[in-house]
Amino acid sequence: MEIVRHKLPRDFTLLLTSDYHFGNVNCHKELLQEMVASVKDRKRKKIKAYLTNLGDNLDSIAPDDKRYKHASVDFQSGLMTPKAQANAVVELLSPIKDYVLAIGEGNHEAKLWNIESFGQTIADDLGVPFGGYNYILQCLDPDGKLMFKVFCSHGSGRLPKGAKDPIQRQANRKAHLKRKLDATGFSDCALFCMGHTHQLVTVKPTIYDELLLTTSASGIKAHTRPTLSQNASYIPPERRWYANTGGFLKLYSPPGSKVFGYAEIALMEPTKLGWTEVDVRDGQIVDIRGVEGYGM
Repeated sequence: MEIVRHKLPRDFTLLLTSDYHFGNVNCHKELLQEMVASVKDRKRKKIKAYLTNLGDNLDSIAPDDKRYKHASVDFQSGLMTPKAQANAVVELLSPIKDYVLAIGEGNHEAKLWNIESFGQTIADDLGVPFGGYNYILQCLDPDGKLMFKVFCSHGSGRLPKGAKDPIQRQANRKAHLKRKLDATGFSDCALFCMGHTHQLVTVKPTIYDELLLTTSASGIKAHTRPTLSQNASYIPPERRWYANTGGFLKLYSPPGSKVFGYAEIALMEPTKLGWTEVDVRDGQIVDIRGVEGYGM
């Protein structure tokens, strides 16, 4: 596992991004350009944006892979090979490379580890750190003081819904995301994030102003939980932030294209495409949200 350290402003916005899937005809390139533009637009503003990446940037499905579908390959854009797909990612992120904190690698790139680590290739071409499949992002202030740590993973599996009621389904996804990331055992990260499922799910700390009671010789007093530093050596799960970072792979191709991919074959559910943004103010995470495109 890699540890990536950066000195950053005490006020900034962090974009958590993953699952670009360059090389697939259903890659939403326009939405990816919107994501890059959102970082570029804030270059000259007081509160800048930075981006960290969690992998599956390439579709990289070779013809001998059971998931391979010839019609799903983006031949029109010339993205037939993993190397061409990696070059497309570099071209996408080059205008904001000074604001890219790390490049990750996912299960799609992992299929070709015996040939090349394409995540490493992208990172090297951009001149940014390579995080690998899982990495810890340590965010330091301009003086080098630790503000908080982020656990970053491409992720695995799915987020089960397991309920008929839509509110309960969403609650189940959030609970499963927390359980999956808490099971990693890392105790000192204020933010845990993963990609892979292509879902936009965010979970904020669940305890802010919970009323607590204490007793003394004089009677009963009411309190709220004390503020906890986000750079503590142990951060309780209820005080952590969580994200499933979304993705950019459309489920269905346009009618008339005669194209259908493995996600459609597997009857995967529609998801909201996009990325996750984390607001940091005065060195502390204060908000998290999904930035939605559209899903099909």
